[in-house]
Amino acid sequence: MRLPTVAAAALTAAALLAGTAPNASAAQAAGVLNLWSGLNQTGQVQPVPVPEREGCVTLDSPFRARSAGNRSQSIAALYTNEDCSGEPAELVSPGRRTSFARNINVESVSFS
Repeated sequence: MRLPTVAAAALTAAALLAGTAPNASAAQAAGVLNLWSGLNQTGQVQPVPVPEREGCVTLDSPFRARSAGNRSQSIAALYTNEDCSGEPAELVSPGRRTSFARNINVESVSFS
């Protein structure tokens, strides 16, 4: 390979990486809420990605949660309906892990 070809390839790779980096950073910055089927973050896990903007996220199917871990900077309100309406079943504060007194059939989560 000639030097100009190597330089062109390197510049192309740098341009591609620069174009994708902000999206990756935004996704990492938003965080994730992990719902677990067992106490103390055990059992099956259902990750719920935090959206870039505040709002309601509907799960593909209800998840029976007994504990949660909020790895975001948003308050996560857990709902037993698909549209985050009414009173939340539980609130999970930013950066907190918690176990619930009972199982919650989570259908949607509101982040604020």
